[in-house]
Amino acid sequence: MRTYGLQSSPSKLTFYRSREVHGCYQKAIELLGVGAENLRVIETDAALRMLPAALEAAIRRDREQGCTPVAAIASAGSVNTGAIDPLAEIADVCARQNVWMHVDGAYGAPAILTARFAGELAAMARADSVALDPHKWLYVPVDAGLVLVRDAEAMRAAFSLVPPYLRSAGDPWLSEYRFEQTRPFRALKIWMSMRHLGLAGYRRAIAHDIALAERLHAAARSAPDFAVREPQSLSIVCLRFTPAVLAGDEPALDARNQDLLARVQWEGRAFLSSTVIDGRFWLRACIVNPRASEEDIDALLPVLRAAGEGI
Repeated sequence: MRTYGLQSSPSKLTFYRSREVHGCYQKAIELLGVGAENLRVIETDAALRMLPAALEAAIRRDREQGCTPVAAIASAGSVNTGAIDPLAEIADVCARQNVWMHVDGAYGAPAILTARFAGELAAMARADSVALDPHKWLYVPVDAGLVLVRDAEAMRAAFSLVPPYLRSAGDPWLSEYRFEQTRPFRALKIWMSMRHLGLAGYRRAIAHDIALAERLHAAARSAPDFAVREPQSLSIVCLRFTPAVLAGDEPALDARNQDLLARVQWEGRAFLSSTVIDGRFWLRACIVNPRASEEDIDALLPVLRAAGEGI
């Protein structure tokens, strides 16, 4: 079993993430007492994927300054844009530097079931831990989250307060592997969904969502009054209404899209969320409903256009 030098004081422990990784990790590191100042934000490329060379340089720099690098957090499909970090290269860095590799697959990990993304996500198998939210893309009601950990004994060593002479007496208690002493009954709804759909059903449903996202992306890209964020990934499409009358006026376009989104949500004909990328406001469509249809997708741009032109 690898060791990760956690005997260091919290002020000397360092963690690493790209700017696309979910904010829950900063919250967790703050709650642990490590502090956000010890969470390094690693540079990304134009597709918002973590740069492995920048990660390795940051780890080496911290180690030279007396810090103890603990974990790198990679994304298997960010919730923001669907960006997938180069997982195999990050795994190589973590192995060379003896750093825990955690993969945030909360949204994107289920896409490994599809032929399209199986290869790109295969290196999740090299991670020390993987987070997954079945309520995102496994069609399970909120809330249902889990983490898969390669080395169960590492978790037990960290959390168990059961004396060693009792550990062999029957099955271990769940509290020996996590913060909580007991557990709510989330497992039933996950089990029922998996029994109902099966692997083949999940493959079809997830591939269906991805195909709809690609259809929306293609339609918006070819429309003269819309712009799309490139590259499009998984089932997320980031787009902006860009009427000719506002061409080149980015603040006005931001304001128009903000107002457009509020109007569309209020009218209830469609639901999108939003995000900010490189300082610009984007509409964000995330398709994770197996009942969504091509007709739904084809109706979306006219709804957005009508709302944008009516402001």
